[in-house]
Amino acid sequence: MLATGAHRSAASFELALAPVILALLGLWIDRTLGTVPLFVVLLAVLGVAGAAVKVVYQYRHQMAAHDRSGPWVPGAAGDRVAVADTNDRSRAA
Repeated sequence: MLATGAHRSAASFELALAPVILALLGLWIDRTLGTVPLFVVLLAVLGVAGAAVKVVYQYRHQMAAHDRSGPWVPGAAGDRVAVADTNDRSRAA
């Protein structure tokens, strides 16, 4: 249970830390090159976009796996039990 909660909260850390780390890298590049805060802004935006895209793709992958293993999938264990119950009722009538 704790591992599941920690796994789910990882997305919040990714969304928060990716832009900060990349912005710090951009700050170092800007100070080294003597430029305006171009790289700070550019890398921070890149960090936000990259983290958001990763979270979206990870969510889609998890939902697809959930859909493939659900009881509504033909041939799933729950489906076979429902078919067996239906057949037993029709024989009894």
